Amino acid sequence: MASENENTIGILENVSVTVPVVLIVGGSEDNQTTLKKRILMTGYGVEIVDTKSDAIDILNGEKKVDVIFVDYKLADGDAIEFLKSVKSSDEHSSIPVIVIDNRDDVDRMVNSVRNGAEDVLIRPLNPTILKARLENAIAKKKSDDAALEYIRKIQEDQRKAIEKEQMSSLGSMALAISNELQNPLNLVINLSDITVKRC
Repeated sequence: MASENENTIGILENVSVTVPVVLIVGGSEDNQTTLKKRILMTGYGVEIVDTKSDAIDILNGEKKVDVIFVDYKLADGDAIEFLKSVKSSDEHSSIPVIVIDNRDDVDRMVNSVRNGAEDVLIRPLNPTILKARLENAIAKKKSDDAALEYIRKIQEDQRKAIEKEQMSSLGSMALAISNELQNPLNLVINLSDITVKRC
């Protein structure tokens, strides 16, 4: 049986479905457990870490993370520092980050959003709002991933077209040289022309 933290759930032999994975960073054990249960009810996978540095390790690892919920206060910093780390990275900047705070503080909310938070939720979390925000974040991540993949494909197609054009030019030049070498009289005439021009 697959664990709840795995990205892929086997459906049939050799067929699998990738489920989005949500990373929970920080918060009390009770808050983490409650959030985890609510996310699992939506059918998504969950990873939990306590610190900013552990979260960065997971992001830099092999597991794909689709959405991050980060507690405003962390054992090794705060959500603002975490947002700055994630959003400054080309590899992770497209991951939606939702900040969870115990205080309904407008300045903290605004600061979180200005530093790249997708949203800010205040405890106690309303399950309906949580689900809606999570689904919106997952949809945004899928859309962003599709756009990035499209851009990568265009860039790869352009690179291949340039390589093909360069190879075609080299082929034409090689054919011309080959033709010249096959006709010794032309080779002698061309070499004598070059020699005369130099003198």
